[in-house]
Amino acid sequence: MPNAWVFVTGADTTSSGVLASPMGPTLSYRRDAPTSVTWTSNLASDSTRTILAPPPINAPVGPDICGNVQTQSDVGVAIHLHGARVQAAYDGWPLTPLSFTGNPYAFASTGVFVYPNAQRSSMLWYHDHALDRTGRHVHAGLAGVYFIRDAADDSILASIGGAAQELLCVVQDRILSSDSLSINYASGMPIAPVGFERPEFLGSTVFVNGKPSPTVAVARRTYRLRVLNASNARTYSFALVDMDALARSSGRVWYTDCLRVIGADAGLVSTSVQLGATQALVVTSGQRRDVLIDLSSVPSTVTKLRLVNIGLKPENDAYSNSPGGMQIGPVAIFSDSASTVFAPTSQNFSTADSGIYAWLTSALPVAQVSKVQDFSLSSGAVSGATTSPTATAINTILASTANDDDFVWNASTGSLGPKSGIAFGPNRLVLLMGNTTGTATATPINNVSGWSDVQIMEMSSGQYLTSTDRYWPFAFDIAAQTTNNPAAGTPTLRPINYKLARKSFFASETNSDITVTRSYPALAAPTISAKAGTYERWYVANICNNLAATGAPRPVADPLLMPDMHPFHVHMVSQVVLRRWVLNAFGLFVLKTSPAIDLDRQARQDTVRVESNELVEILVYYPPGYVGNYVYHCHLLEHEDMCMMSHFKVS
Repeated sequence: MPNAWVFVTGADTTSSGVLASPMGPTLSYRRDAPTSVTWTSNLASDSTRTILAPPPINAPVGPDICGNVQTQSDVGVAIHLHGARVQAAYDGWPLTPLSFTGNPYAFASTGVFVYPNAQRSSMLWYHDHALDRTGRHVHAGLAGVYFIRDAADDSILASIGGAAQELLCVVQDRILSSDSLSINYASGMPIAPVGFERPEFLGSTVFVNGKPSPTVAVARRTYRLRVLNASNARTYSFALVDMDALARSSGRVWYTDCLRVIGADAGLVSTSVQLGATQALVVTSGQRRDVLIDLSSVPSTVTKLRLVNIGLKPENDAYSNSPGGMQIGPVAIFSDSASTVFAPTSQNFSTADSGIYAWLTSALPVAQVSKVQDFSLSSGAVSGATTSPTATAINTILASTANDDDFVWNASTGSLGPKSGIAFGPNRLVLLMGNTTGTATATPINNVSGWSDVQIMEMSSGQYLTSTDRYWPFAFDIAAQTTNNPAAGTPTLRPINYKLARKSFFASETNSDITVTRSYPALAAPTISAKAGTYERWYVANICNNLAATGAPRPVADPLLMPDMHPFHVHMVSQVVLRRWVLNAFGLFVLKTSPAIDLDRQARQDTVRVESNELVEILVYYPPGYVGNYVYHCHLLEHEDMCMMSHFKVS
């Protein structure tokens, strides 16, 4: 891609200056073997030497997309190793970017980052985290893969025949220019109807490892597929399909039961989860999944299987359902699995699944994102324990390393232990708010001004000082008044009043630009202050701002106001989803049962899918020895750029 920004090493440079793939080099290190990486910015400034020259990706030019909170100019890149335990100075703090040489902001252009690699074997990834510009920078190509390996990792690879059986699968959606040579960001950022003004980049072509929908030659044996969703905003629902059977309109179509999940963001799970033939593996932006794909029993008559994306149902187009009823963009926005994933009803060809078949075979742009990559199968069969391990053999490896770090979590029982005396900090309540645009010029809601299109808000209990302030009614008791070893939260039949603790990243809503002040604005004081070596329960609710007649916000399940799904990413920590509740039409939270493939109560993750009208209870662990200021945010990158980001302090 001639117009990409890419992380390169000296060995990657070419005489033409054009790389074959808009992806950074894959880095791999052993567990507990610290390394230092020197990052250097060679990006140029504009003619006035005040900002970076615009990314060469046809970025949109227009007004700020951050509601009443003004965005800051593009002055540098901030390298974040996503999923890593690192000191705050090496986490990619967006207010200390690497800038261009001679910049007037006293930012360095080179930085040496220390990565301890003191964590379980896992697939991490590094990407840019520039303030208000992460979306366009990552889309331009500033991303790459980073592996931590250990003995458990070695055992998994040995069981399938060696490292050659591991396949990388970094998935991104892009829009190709008319010459199919360059990428286009602006055309994936439509202006939506009034009431749904949330830009999210949605491309029309799926790239795998920097190539559009490639074909991979495989034998009939087991492979390890390391999946990373590095897309800006798209959530994928992965399934395996025989397109030839679909073309014949007969026989078995779906082979998703060849997939077995063995790991997630923060390493291996305690027991593997095999998918059913008609299920789908949902992976949202920023998440990773470690998957074994067993092709040893695929019939010899099947010569090619296609990994496809079976989200989203066309009738669930969030744009079409928005006020104005206007369909914009290449495909819909993911809201929740139950209503969005376009799952088949039968593994064999069935007229009942004609809608999804049309989705997979259509040449229209709306369906082009169904094709991820093809696996071309060689003839003949391969058998033997060294190439196709049994589920029992895999689970034995997983069980032996299920509790191999200082995050004390028994996934088999879904509980902390066996260690006693585990310290809990206070419970947290975080609201992921949607549809808040347009309120800034009206009467402030709960005396809160400066609304954005999407926003993170931190809530607390306590009394307001004046009678003019309104409470935020919320039918859930998080025991916020307790700070030491609080009880777990629980739904209530009547709303409990909370107050807004913080709603913005910076202390002030309106700030001068960095090009004027030569420095970033002052931060808002952190309201989440944690202690290293402790646990906390975070309650994260994804709701809309539905305005009642009184002007007060209240959560409702209204299809016209249904929020997006938000991937909730907390830097430096690992998280386990303990419970989920869904909001009903009466404003009450009802306990939700999630399928095993969602890995709730089992997987350590750093990015959690929080679906529409859902409240998620997350166990957060702060590892000892890592302190400072860190950020958390929605990992839909345009949302992050639109102020859906906050910060916390660990001491």
